[in-house]
Amino acid sequence: LLPSVLTQMSRGIQYDGAYLGRYIQNWNSANSSDIFDRHGWTIPAAFEDPAGEIWRMTYFAIGKNLNYIIDDAVEKQKWDYAGVGLAIRAWAWQTTTDYHSDIILKEAFNDGQYRFNYDAQEEVYKEVRSLCYQALNYLNRTDGLVSATNLGKGDFVYKGDRSKWIKFVNGLLARNFHHLANKQAYNADSVIYYATRSMTANAEDFLVPFIGSSSGNSNFYGSSYTLTTGFDRNRQSRFIVNLMDGTTFANNNLWANRDPRMKLMLSRSGDSTGSSNGGFKGVVPGDGDPFIGSTTSTRRVGITWGDNLYARPGANIGKYLFKDDAKFPLMTHAEMQFIKAEAYWKKADKGNALTAYRAGVSAHMDFVTQFAQNPAVAGNVLTAAEKTAFLNNTAIIKNSVATLTLQDIMLQKFIALWGWGFVETWVDMRRYHYTDQDNGDQVYKGFVFPATFFSDNGGKPAYRFRPRWNSEYIWNKPALEAIGAINADYHTYEMWFSKP
Repeated sequence: LLPSVLTQMSRGIQYDGAYLGRYIQNWNSANSSDIFDRHGWTIPAAFEDPAGEIWRMTYFAIGKNLNYIIDDAVEKQKWDYAGVGLAIRAWAWQTTTDYHSDIILKEAFNDGQYRFNYDAQEEVYKEVRSLCYQALNYLNRTDGLVSATNLGKGDFVYKGDRSKWIKFVNGLLARNFHHLANKQAYNADSVIYYATRSMTANAEDFLVPFIGSSSGNSNFYGSSYTLTTGFDRNRQSRFIVNLMDGTTFANNNLWANRDPRMKLMLSRSGDSTGSSNGGFKGVVPGDGDPFIGSTTSTRRVGITWGDNLYARPGANIGKYLFKDDAKFPLMTHAEMQFIKAEAYWKKADKGNALTAYRAGVSAHMDFVTQFAQNPAVAGNVLTAAEKTAFLNNTAIIKNSVATLTLQDIMLQKFIALWGWGFVETWVDMRRYHYTDQDNGDQVYKGFVFPATFFSDNGGKPAYRFRPRWNSEYIWNKPALEAIGAINADYHTYEMWFSKP
């Protein structure tokens, strides 16, 4: 059962990331009338349930399969499997509550019930911590039937290495404690403690692998997979392009200030000749691509799978994380460094904040190199010389406590999580209410709301996704009424974690 559970973890994030990615401007739609570009929501049509896959993942795709893994492992003293199962359960609850807010926790898997009551987000956060502590207890045991070989039969992420699962759990705890940064009880030292005991190298990243030989075993974002999310209508955002071509950090897009990761992560349009940023364009939310209607113009925004592409290509064509056989990340060493950097910043330890921030940028540059489109082709790699030059470019990457800002930390973290860390990025953006200021400067500099929000929003941005339509709004409506989820603007209610 474990291989299927691991695959469903990736699928849940990727499917819903196609929609959430528009809220946070990882990408936006080429269609100017897109609802999610405007922070809206939609009732599903036919077989689709837009933005409802994380819910389905947690309660159905993983659901009781994970219960069985845990129960069977405890009964047979396979403590390593029990620890892995509890770690995944904690991850699922954390992800689901950060995405939906109040969720069904205590009654989630009760047989014989037709109505399932919701639990407050604060209770879910407590349960996540409890599960993580239980998981660590089991993962540290060496008695019973603990066996790296046996665990490795089902564990195709870490291949039975319990030490890496322990670091994953510590990363979950770091996330859990850090999400509460707006609370008076926030403890930066707890965040730093767990982040330090999490991933210390890229080799420990949690990456779900794919074979990529057919649509059935390909990365959900690969060119072979037939998506029902309209992902092939998504285009990289103006926000990410401006972050990487120098516009945001250096207030110009001169070649000297261009991020060398951009050529490996983003897609170049055909009109690259003479363009100051090499032909990289992005979509503004709600505007669409003004050149989308032209079949010949090379001024359109490139599609995610490759440079100069404007339609879904054939199999096994792609770049960065958008390839049939590309591994998909769920947690990385770079992310942990940025979590530490922000935590140190909040406790006014700017020296350690600077060290962690620069380590995060360096780790992500190495991470990007792993996913080079074609290392055999000149220009499709990030060289050591490019990395050194970029890290020494103080117009972009700060090298002193006097110049480092919170904005630097959060924007570089956004780049490092672009294309995969949708929920974590959204947590960060909501903690800063999208457009909060720090010392008179917007933390997410360059992030702008769409000119017009969705009609139900009442002029407000989205802070949560509604529970899955096909299970909750069809079968569990009384429970939804109890938490106010029937209200038209429910998706704009601020989350518990982001409130003081």
